[in-house]
Amino acid sequence: MLNAGNIVDELRALCQQHPASHHPLFDFLASEASAAQIDYFFKSDSALNLLFFDLVAMGLVGSLPETRAEIAQNLWDEIGQGSTEITHVNLYKDLLKRRNIALPDNHFAHLYEWQGLAGYNAFMLGGVNRQHYYKSLGVMAMTELLDPPQYEKLVAGCRRIGLSERDVHYYAEHITVDIGHADGWLNNVIVPIGKKTSAAMEEVFFGAALRLQTCNDYYDGLLAALQSLGGSLSSHSVPPSE
Repeated sequence: MLNAGNIVDELRALCQQHPASHHPLFDFLASEASAAQIDYFFKSDSALNLLFFDLVAMGLVGSLPETRAEIAQNLWDEIGQGSTEITHVNLYKDLLKRRNIALPDNHFAHLYEWQGLAGYNAFMLGGVNRQHYYKSLGVMAMTELLDPPQYEKLVAGCRRIGLSERDVHYYAEHITVDIGHADGWLNNVIVPIGKKTSAAMEEVFFGAALRLQTCNDYYDGLLAALQSLGGSLSSHSVPPSE
C-alpha cells in the first residue's frame, strides 16, 4: 500500500522503469538532429513551457499550508527570482527570437496531434477540477524528474549545431534547478500530504503514471515528426551567436 513512507521511492522507481525516462527522442536530438529539426522541437515545446507558471500557480490554490513554501519556491524560480530578464517565459521567448522563430498566438499548439493534447490536458486535469488535485501533483513530480537528464541531451545537441550559452540558457538552467524541484515536490509537497491523507498517494501515483505515459506517446509522435522532416528542409534559424 502506498503511503508517506514509501511514496518517494515508488515514484522514483516508476520513473526509472518507464520508457519515457530514456526515450530515443533525446538521443536523436543529441547526436543526429539538424538545426531544422531542433527548431521544430523548440516550436513543439513552446505551448507547455510558456504556460508553466500558470500550471504551477494552480497547484497553490487550496493547497495544504505545509506545502505552500515549496510550491511558492517553484513559482519564484519560474519568474527568475524577481528578475524580469530571466523569467523562464522570457528566456524561452529569447531563444525563439534568436532562432528567428516567430511565435504565433497559440504558441504552436496547432502542431499537436492527440498525443500532445493528452499531455497538455494531464496538467489541466487537476488545475481546473479539484477532485483530481492529487493526480496533478504526480504529474508535476514526474515532469521535474524527467527533465534534467533529457535536457542534458538536448543541450548537447544544441551545442553540436552551434547554439550559444545564451541560446541554451532556458534548458541548461532546468538541468540543475529541476533536480531540486523534483526533490521538493516529492518530499515537501507529496510526503506531507501523505502523512495526513494516505489515500491521496494512490491518486498521486496515478497522476505520475499518466504523465509518464502521455509523455511517452508524445515523444513517439514528435520523434516521428522530426524524422519525417529530415535534415534537408530549410530552417528558420540564425547563424551561431555568442
